Amino acid sequence: MQLFILDVVDADVSRSVDLTLVAVIAVTILAEAIVMLLMKYNAFGKALLHSLILNLASVAVGYLLVETVPALFGNYDIPNLLLLMLITIAVELPLLYLLNRNKPVKETFFAASLINFMTYLLFYGYIRITQ
Repeated sequence: MQLFILDVVDADVSRSVDLTLVAVIAVTILAEAIVMLLMKYNAFGKALLHSLILNLASVAVGYLLVETVPALFGNYDIPNLLLLMLITIAVELPLLYLLNRNKPVKETFFAASLINFMTYLLFYGYIRITQ
C-alpha cells in the first residue's frame, strides 16, 4: 500500500479504506485533541470535535490535491513534508479560527501550527519505522 499524506491523514492509492487508514486518522485526531488540551486551547471534548472537523477538511483537500498535483505525495523527504505541513496549516487555520472566534488569532495560529507539527512528526516517525 502506498500512502499519500495531507495532515498525516493518508489516502490509499486504491482509494479504499482499511484498518491502517482508520487507525492513522484516529491517532491523528486524538493526538491533536490532546495537544489542544495541554495548550489549554480547548476542553478535551471540544478539542476532539474540532480536530475531527479539521481533519475531515484536510482529507477532502488531500484527495483533491492527489488528483490535481500528485507529485506532492509519496515523497517523504523533509522539504516536501514541510510543504505539505504548510498546506495543511493553511487549510486548518481558518477553520480552527472560525470554530474558536473568541480566541486571539495569534493563539489560534500557534495551536494550528503546533498540532500539525506534532502530527507530521508522528507521521515521519511512523514512516521511518515502517519503511
